[in-house]
Amino acid sequence: MEERQDDGCGTPCVSEMEESCAPEVVATRSLHKTTLATETRRTTKAQKKIKRSYRRWKGDNLILCKGRIVMGPNYFTLLTSFLLIAAPGGVFLGLVANKLTMSNVVLAVGSIWLFLCLLMLCLTGMVEPGYQPRAKKLPPGAVTPPRRITIQQVDVQIKFCDTCHIYRPPRCSHCSLCDNCVDTFDHHCPWVGCCIGRRNYRFFVLFLYMVTLLCGFVFAFSLLLVFQTQDKRRDRDQDAGFFNALVEEPPAIVCMVIPLLFGWFVGGLAVFHTYLIATGQTTYESFRYQYKKKGTNPYDKGALMNFKSTFFAPVPASKLRLWSRDPHYHPLRPHFVPPGTIRRRISNGKGTEVLD
Repeated sequence: MEERQDDGCGTPCVSEMEESCAPEVVATRSLHKTTLATETRRTTKAQKKIKRSYRRWKGDNLILCKGRIVMGPNYFTLLTSFLLIAAPGGVFLGLVANKLTMSNVVLAVGSIWLFLCLLMLCLTGMVEPGYQPRAKKLPPGAVTPPRRITIQQVDVQIKFCDTCHIYRPPRCSHCSLCDNCVDTFDHHCPWVGCCIGRRNYRFFVLFLYMVTLLCGFVFAFSLLLVFQTQDKRRDRDQDAGFFNALVEEPPAIVCMVIPLLFGWFVGGLAVFHTYLIATGQTTYESFRYQYKKKGTNPYDKGALMNFKSTFFAPVPASKLRLWSRDPHYHPLRPHFVPPGTIRRRISNGKGTEVLD
């Protein structure tokens, strides 16, 4: 019988029999690791084969970046609006602002303000406005009567959408152009090419404010350049008339005409939406329900709280999860009520149904 040999540290060495079994153990472990790696690769490939849920979406939208950007069906109008703002802004910065006496300050402020305007425009047109997930089509003969809930002691009617096959939450309406139900629907903006709803309304209003101020900024400094040209012509003993100075600066003409054409319109919209926010209404509600005449607006929290909830409340998460690869999630199914949100219960005579 072979004795164990000491390695000098007081620990006996492995016997020849144990050493002969060691390669089998190593081979078993290697085979186990190979099997796990193969299963992992198969799982990864299977996950990649699962289509993201935006590929199953049936709305008339342009979806980019794997569902993280959702644009309306008229997305070319967003590009047109972008160019209508960027082109005159570029003319002003390149051909007008650099001729002013305070050119560095004007260039810096004008560039930052133009960037913010374009950023708000892109956020308005690319952020999903609050589309509601659709449900499966009901069987023939199913009855979907209107239901009623009470909000702030005001009776509110909840209607069933025959296109999306869901009971629309309060303030939700179906847009025929986008072919979607939109939460807190305001209007479908033709200049942005998408709906304005709960998730992108603040960006839209900020866009109106910034474009209004940009129009005033560009017009004022373009007019200042004309006055500055008058002084230069006067120093050269030339005719210092306003018209002659205006003809000498064609870029200033462009930068004065365009703000005059669009500034009053955008400024009027900014004032109108300021009024809507202060009174707790949307454009759709102001024309259809006319809460001011009825004196019963269940969504009016007071001017200060209305502005706070519009601009400072966190943007709610999208209910569509268009980028998800979860095979059990489908954007056509009614969305679950997230925990921690306010729940409104709707009585149907037999039980209750929870809506977000």
